[in-house]
Amino acid sequence: IDGFFFNNSVAVDKITIMSRVAPTGANLTIDLLKDGAEQSKVATLTDAGTYEVTAITSEYYSTSERFGLKIKSIGSTEPGQSLQVIVHYYDRS
Repeated sequence: IDGFFFNNSVAVDKITIMSRVAPTGANLTIDLLKDGAEQSKVATLTDAGTYEVTAITSEYYSTSERFGLKIKSIGSTEPGQSLQVIVHYYDRS
């Protein structure tokens, strides 16, 4: 996912990952993107898990900065499948 613009200035502080099929052999990880660049704010779904919330150091987005997500790893034996990701943020306006 890349190309979303928030209507207000926001801070992203948590990411929830849910998976119908759990990743196995390695963790599933997702990083935030800002204007297409990775931010090293990585959320993790631990090996064999189907639900996890990761608190991150807040990442701030203005209305002109493009928000996105990048899947960094998917598991090595069985890839995580049917993902749902919830991005937790608060309004800074």
